[in-house]
Amino acid sequence: MGFQDDDDDVKPWKARLLLVFGGFFGAHRLYLRQIPEAFVFFSTFGVFLLGVLYDSFYLNSEVSRVNLSKEDDSPLLKEKFKNGKLLAAQSKFVSFSFSRLIFSILYGCWIGFLAWLACSVTLGWTKFDHLLFVVIISAAISAGIYVVGQCGGQSRELLYIWLTASSVSFLLVKVLGLDTLRMILLTSIAATLIGNRTARFRGFRQRHSYKKFFFWGSLFALLICIIMMGCTRKIMDRKVTATHPGKSRAISSIGSLLHDRFFDKKHVYSFFKNDPFIEYQAYTTTDSHRKKSLSDEEQSVSSKRPLISSKWWRVWSSDFWDELTSAATSRRIDWVEKAAVVIVDVLRAETRVRDGRLNAEPLKWAAYRMFLIHKFDLPPFVQDDRVTRECQFWLKTHKNRQKIEKDGRDFAAIATRSACLTRIYANARASVQDQAITRNVKKTPDDRLQYP
Repeated sequence: MGFQDDDDDVKPWKARLLLVFGGFFGAHRLYLRQIPEAFVFFSTFGVFLLGVLYDSFYLNSEVSRVNLSKEDDSPLLKEKFKNGKLLAAQSKFVSFSFSRLIFSILYGCWIGFLAWLACSVTLGWTKFDHLLFVVIISAAISAGIYVVGQCGGQSRELLYIWLTASSVSFLLVKVLGLDTLRMILLTSIAATLIGNRTARFRGFRQRHSYKKFFFWGSLFALLICIIMMGCTRKIMDRKVTATHPGKSRAISSIGSLLHDRFFDKKHVYSFFKNDPFIEYQAYTTTDSHRKKSLSDEEQSVSSKRPLISSKWWRVWSSDFWDELTSAATSRRIDWVEKAAVVIVDVLRAETRVRDGRLNAEPLKWAAYRMFLIHKFDLPPFVQDDRVTRECQFWLKTHKNRQKIEKDGRDFAAIATRSACLTRIYANARASVQDQAITRNVKKTPDDRLQYP
């Protein structure tokens, strides 16, 4: 059952109501029987909110256009072109649209990027060593371009798009050796150009059904679930160790710290209090934890379980998933490690602000630290002392170039200087705070540091 009958006119107030409460997921486009457009909204959260903003201004004109298209697809129009087959055939060709071309390329890149993200974080495929990896990425790009090609009452040939994407991606990867992002962009451009050569108009009666939306939506939801599952294993399950020299040592996972950030802030505060020494441990499989936690007698008893029981145990305890994604578990992925570090740094910065050790926004402090790690080519899990030393060395070598940087608009150097000063100021402020606590005296305004 659909939102409306095909012959009924679209009501503007119903479309406006669906836009308000379900515009992010394309509910108003479903009501207009614009199935491809609805899926684009669903897969991009309302075209990253810009589509919802656009439809809030132009929804009434879109409703009028849909109602007018129903009238144009009447028997009178067919009678008009009954004796003019050539004119009717020419009317099916689509004129060139630059905005549609750009959006098709961007959406193809978006779906291809999500497919690469799922393969990298779940299966550990960071480079195109597997032919299957290239096939999956090209198929995802083809699907994205095909869906955009169906918007606006038009159609594209999926076969031509897929053949172009497969051949171009294989050529770019195996022959030219391009990286992932460039391959996705160039493949999207080539597939879009070839797909536009097969563009045709469709009548109102040839529109897509709701079944296609639910089918496309199910595939996209599966893709998002795979990405979330991989991120959970690689980021949220990563262990963080906070060591206070000569005092205590605490171990927790990033997922637990994020949960406590919203429901038990005292635990997060006590975990990062007084700037402990932070260490990161990679995710270890459930099977290894289970074997270490069981005694020899318990392991012998568990090995005598029936085969069907052990299979179900492997699935539900994630041992089967660990074997399937063993490459992703063992292989280091740079962006995954950096994402884990940023999350921990934000939590650390919030604790420092609460202790009075930091006078900056936590997210800004974490972003500056990650920028310095990338700038100085440091490993993601580097300690704060190493970052501070690199900052001091950089400021020393660029001591007399501050005016030149501003006059020449060297934004990279300006950002590096600002990040380094923030780091050194934060460390000096924490050092003064520690000295005040050690002396057990109240810190005076003279002890406070001024921003350099």
